[in-house]
Amino acid sequence: MSRSFKKLLLLSILFFLLAGCSINSKYGNTPSDHKLIAYKVENERGQHLYVLGTIHAGEVERYPFREEIESAFDESDYLAVEYDVTSTENAVMDMKANAIKDLNVSEDALTYLKKVSDTYPETVGGLTMSYDNLINYNAYTIQSLMLTATLSKLGHSLTYGIDYYFLDKAKHENKEIVEMEGAKFHVDLMQEFNKSYTEFLLKNLLPLQDSVSSYEKASQFVLEGDIESIIDATYPKNDNNREQGYYEAFLFDRNDRMTELAKEYIASGDTYFIAVGAGHVIGERGIIHQLEQQGYKITRL
Repeated sequence: MSRSFKKLLLLSILFFLLAGCSINSKYGNTPSDHKLIAYKVENERGQHLYVLGTIHAGEVERYPFREEIESAFDESDYLAVEYDVTSTENAVMDMKANAIKDLNVSEDALTYLKKVSDTYPETVGGLTMSYDNLINYNAYTIQSLMLTATLSKLGHSLTYGIDYYFLDKAKHENKEIVEMEGAKFHVDLMQEFNKSYTEFLLKNLLPLQDSVSSYEKASQFVLEGDIESIIDATYPKNDNNREQGYYEAFLFDRNDRMTELAKEYIASGDTYFIAVGAGHVIGERGIIHQLEQQGYKITRL
C-alpha cells in the first residue's frame, strides 16, 4: 500500500466534514490532558483570535479539554467552523449531493473497488458495504461510507468529533456560530471531486485494516499535538500533477481563504474561536504559518 493511498484517508478525517444532526451533552467533568494543536493569534493592536486544529470523529472520553483551550473558547464571542454539521438543513443538502450516482470509471477502478469492498463486512454499523451496493454511489460518497464504517468498527463517532463538541457547547451557551465555508461550498467541492477525480478517489481507497490503522494514527497525532507527524503523513511529497491538483483544491486553496477570513475576524475587534480540520492549521500552506509570515504574533496554547 503506497503512502499516497493512505494520505487520502487521513485527509478525509482531518480536513473534510461529514454532516449529521446529532448533538451530545454527555461529557465528563475531568479535563483530558490532550495537547492538541491550538494557537492564539494577535495583531499589533492586541486584537486576537484562537485557532484549534480538529479531527472530525472521536469518542466521548476525550472531553472536556485542558483549561487553556476551554478558557479560550469561553472568552470568545464567536465560534467559527468550516460549516455547521449539526444543522438539519446542511445535512439534507449533503444527503442530496451524496445521492447523485455518476460512477463512470474504468474497469481497473471497478476491479479495485471490488477488491477493497471485500475487506469490509457486508454490513457495518447499519451500512451496506457490498460492492453491488457501493457502485450505486459516486466516488466521494463511497470514500465517506468506508470512513464511516471504519469509525463504527472502532466504536468512534462523527458526533464526538472536536467540531461537534464545540458546536454543542456553542449552541448550549447561545454563542454565535459562523461558517467559514458553508454546506453549499462543501457540496460544490464534493461534486467537483466526483467530476474530476473519480478514478483517483477509487484507486486510493483503503482496505478495512489499513483504514483502521491510518485513522488511529491520525487521531493520536492530533490529540498529542504532533504537528510533524501529521505533515509527514498527509502532505504530498512528489510532483504527481494529479495528486498535487487534488491537494490544491482539497486543502491549500481552502487554507488561503480561511487565512483571509481570520484576518478579517481579528480586525473586527471581536474574539473568534476558529475550529477547523487540523491540516488547515499546520504546515507551510496552513493558516498559522501564513498569518505568522504576515506579521501576526503566534502563541501556541
